[in-house]
Amino acid sequence: ETSTFKSNSNDIIELSKGIFAAKNQGVKGLEYKFISQPDPEYPLSAKRIGYNKKVSIKVRFLVGLDGRVEEVKFYNQKDSLGFQAEVEKVLKEWKLTQVTLDKKPIKLYFYKEFKFEQI
Repeated sequence: ETSTFKSNSNDIIELSKGIFAAKNQGVKGLEYKFISQPDPEYPLSAKRIGYNKKVSIKVRFLVGLDGRVEEVKFYNQKDSLGFQAEVEKVLKEWKLTQVTLDKKPIKLYFYKEFKFEQI
């Protein structure tokens, strides 16, 4: 019997022992739910200087075995107006159920794009 992680699907890859990345949301055997997922706010520092452009922040974050975000990596250049800091702050507040693959707890990377728009 081969390991259950060696699925025929290329939709999930094991990056290192027990740490996975899913290529899409419909991976068979992958289960989790978002419990808390607050949205970031347009940074005050950007509002103060009258900055009102649309901003997109792309991020990869690792959800640990306890359902909390453990690690955050940004794909954009560092910004001086606080957009990345705002994203990182709210990601620390996100909470998921334990992520499981075939009923085994795993750590999973998620990829997300946060869009900011001044109203």
